[in-house]
Amino acid sequence: MTERAAYLLMLVFLVMTGCKRQKITRLDDTLTSRQGEFAVVDALPDSLYQPLSFTYLSTRSKISIKSKNQNIDNASVSFRVRKDSAIWMSASTMGMEVIRAVLSREGVRMMDRFNKVYLEASYRNLAERLGFALDYPLLESMFLGEIPVYPGQKYELRSDTSQTLTKQSDAYVTIYNLIAHSLKKPVRMEALDLISGNQAKSEYSDFTDTIPKNVWLELTVKPRAQPEKTEQIVISVVHSGINLADSTLSFPFQVPNNFKKAF
Repeated sequence: MTERAAYLLMLVFLVMTGCKRQKITRLDDTLTSRQGEFAVVDALPDSLYQPLSFTYLSTRSKISIKSKNQNIDNASVSFRVRKDSAIWMSASTMGMEVIRAVLSREGVRMMDRFNKVYLEASYRNLAERLGFALDYPLLESMFLGEIPVYPGQKYELRSDTSQTLTKQSDAYVTIYNLIAHSLKKPVRMEALDLISGNQAKSEYSDFTDTIPKNVWLELTVKPRAQPEKTEQIVISVVHSGINLADSTLSFPFQVPNNFKKAF
């Protein structure tokens, strides 16, 4: 596998969110462009936002990926999550597993069984290659449709009668979430890398008592090899089954001896 192929493979997994397959158009506006006064708070009040509470979660899902160089349609994928710890996934086509991955607080491990290639990387290494500041709290929040929690980081809030816009910032990335008051959950998210200008947008819908069944995400990036150009990738996954479990779920990951490292 070339480094470019590995790069695109990484983008697939770094935006592991879901939505209805037909919804692949861009959002008309951006949360980052909305102006107004923000109030600063230390924590989000329970009356505004209710985070998920579980130990283990698993799903049965379908994934589609649209980009200039990729067109994956309706592949089967299974996810397993240990809250605040790790996300495991296995994607298959025609009944055969093609990709397996584990995202943890330490970094990302994944293998492409079709090309016999594997990847093990820290978030710092991935951020340097992808031009996007990454960590596990951000990735898990994108997958679950939640607001990431960073100890000591304050929130900026701006509300109207039906929605509240939240903002979180550090020296590398700014994250916006739009909370619907009726749901006490985010319905949209945007993350902007302050160094590269790369951006991720997502939209959540069809909420259950756990995670949203449908989340649409668009990632806009400037490739390292051609920074003057912009690439867009649209990911859609629909969850057909979502299960919570108290018993331990396994996260198997073992690279065969004949696989080569991507980079």
